[in-house]
Amino acid sequence: MGLSGLSQTTKPRRRSNHRSNQKTPPPLEGVVPREVAILLLTRTLDDGRGFAGLTDASGGLQAFLDLPEQDRNLARAIARTALARRGQIEQALKRVADRPPPKGARHLIHTLHVAAAQILFMDVPDSAAVNTAVNIVAREPRSTRFAGFANAILRRLSREKAEIEPKLRSDKLNTPKWMYGRWAEIYGHNNARAIATHHGAIHAGGAPLDLSIQGDAAAYFARHSEVLIGASLLANGTVRLPQALDVRTLPDWDSGSVWVQDAAARLPAQLVNAQRGEQVADLCAAPGGKTAQLALTGAQVTAVEQSAPRVQRLKENLIRLQLQDKVAIHQGDLFEMTPDSRFDAILLDAPCSSTGTIRRHPDILWTKTPQLISELAELQFRMVAHAVKLLAPGGRLIFSNCSLDPLEGEMLHERIVKELGDMLSHDPVKPAEIAGFENAVTEKGTVRSLPHLTPRSLVGESTGGADGFFAARYLAR
Repeated sequence: MGLSGLSQTTKPRRRSNHRSNQKTPPPLEGVVPREVAILLLTRTLDDGRGFAGLTDASGGLQAFLDLPEQDRNLARAIARTALARRGQIEQALKRVADRPPPKGARHLIHTLHVAAAQILFMDVPDSAAVNTAVNIVAREPRSTRFAGFANAILRRLSREKAEIEPKLRSDKLNTPKWMYGRWAEIYGHNNARAIATHHGAIHAGGAPLDLSIQGDAAAYFARHSEVLIGASLLANGTVRLPQALDVRTLPDWDSGSVWVQDAAARLPAQLVNAQRGEQVADLCAAPGGKTAQLALTGAQVTAVEQSAPRVQRLKENLIRLQLQDKVAIHQGDLFEMTPDSRFDAILLDAPCSSTGTIRRHPDILWTKTPQLISELAELQFRMVAHAVKLLAPGGRLIFSNCSLDPLEGEMLHERIVKELGDMLSHDPVKPAEIAGFENAVTEKGTVRSLPHLTPRSLVGESTGGADGFFAARYLAR
């Protein structure tokens, strides 16, 4: 039965009386974590909140935090799968419904997606996915009248999934058309397809866990090789584990010698090439991974952050790494910053659309828009124009972000060179400067890492790709 099976002519008064006389069914076992999964989708897709923040162990959504650990894990897994496979789920539901639900029936739509994620992509009995979804729809006043519709299309999806699944195998379905088109335009269709395929593989199997090490990474790797099962040592000093685990169990975690940082995220601080005694600023410092890299060089580091919660997180991370005495923290607006003296080098890892981190954060696929990216690119340009004023003559400015969109990368670089040429000059990066990512250096001397390209490894098999990053280096005139 499709939507055509719903009455479109029922009078409001009669429908209201029917609902008032209808008893709400009691919740089935397993309903609560699925209701929380629906709430996570609502807050992410309708309210624009980040999924990582909603599921954060300390500051996440209260309904999520109130669940027992096992139910939290289930709710998170269902919602994350629904986000990562959203395009495929939409295609599947179109095949089993005569016409789509009303656009305003958000609770119904999210419930259908939660159920479909389980039926198509998770090791959950179809009966549990269907029955709990129908129960949720029936118990929710906004959706009660759609209970029969939900039951019909979800049962049909369950019956026909073997026929439908082969038509959903393109990971391109899970990328918004406008976003995929931007990738194809700047990187070519083969790379765009490879990025989408890589995202799909990581969403299905999990991303590797990348670690930065205080001290000699090779020595750490060798010392703990029997514990770090399946690990590899990347050429840029990253220790890579094949999958995520409880970081508190890592060797030397308690002593603060280890922190989590994607291999590509190490590149911007490496390009600063900070020297002992230099005055160096990290202008968007939280959570502190790049700040830690800079502090370990012996430079005099100033970490700048505007948000009080992010400053607190930065402080906590530096304390755990025992680097708090090596970093001066400045809380405030970058555009109002007037230091006593100019810096020898500045790292500006600017706020961006974060599309380079989709492999870890699939919600980004559906919460970013072309308009937002244009606004962020404009902000980044203004930040560069102001940052160069804080540099001593000849000082180095490294601009970077974790976006895959050319508006925030290649096109922004061209604008910087053209419009700010009287304030700075482009200092091309050489491949030898970023070991393991040599192929990420472009012909123009900027850096562009793509998610499906895995950095070179020194020891062990190197797989798993890396986050997408753009970086460019400039010198103050």
